[in-house]
Amino acid sequence: MRKLHLIWVTAHMHIEIYKYPAWSDVVEIETMCQNEGRIGTRRDWILKDAATGELIGRATVCISKLLSSLTSLLSSFSNLSLLREAQLSSIG
Repeated sequence: MRKLHLIWVTAHMHIEIYKYPAWSDVVEIETMCQNEGRIGTRRDWILKDAATGELIGRATVCISKLLSSLTSLLSSFSNLSLLREAQLSSIG
């Protein structure tokens, strides 16, 4: 995505924390991604206490847009390789 001069712009984020972990606690994070039309995505996170499996929080980025850093215009996921790269870069 850097080669294509594309950046993510987050339009809205909602975070709910039910219980804050202690400094030494291990937190397990699950994430799911789905497309919202041709130019947006939605990403959800679930936060769990790794020792007990207890749900401690969740978050949602309602709409993220792919934007050209050169032109400030919205970009689409019409290129399948771009979509794969976006999904891989969001994992790691």
